[in-house]
Amino acid sequence: MSEEAQADFLRNAYSKQVMNKRVEDTIILVAEVNDRVVGFANFSGEGNEQQSAYLLAIYIIHPDFQNQKIGSALLNKGLQELNEAKQLIVDVEKENHDGIAFYKGRGFEVVKQYEEDFFGHHLQTVQMSLDLCNSK
Repeated sequence: MSEEAQADFLRNAYSKQVMNKRVEDTIILVAEVNDRVVGFANFSGEGNEQQSAYLLAIYIIHPDFQNQKIGSALLNKGLQELNEAKQLIVDVEKENHDGIAFYKGRGFEVVKQYEEDFFGHHLQTVQMSLDLCNSK
């Protein structure tokens, strides 16, 4: 993803209005090491009245703390919080091979690939899904 696309995303996705809505309507988990935030995950059932499917909307681990099982711990805690959910969906940039491998290693399967307009930038995206009915 280009730096311009990243900047557009950050400006829009982390505005005060959007963050206030996230805090009220979604599950947000934060990972800390020595009182330092090193990662977080945001699980959203928004737009889903029965909340049978959730979207792992944001999932970020600081590069210095990757490959230390912090991401797995966040994902596992999120799965525990989802209760009655039947499916967890995540969209991954097609070129994010490490991310795709991470999710595949945890039982996610590729559902589809598509191109999306990401704040005026075209991204190739892979949508992956985890069947929670069989993994609980």
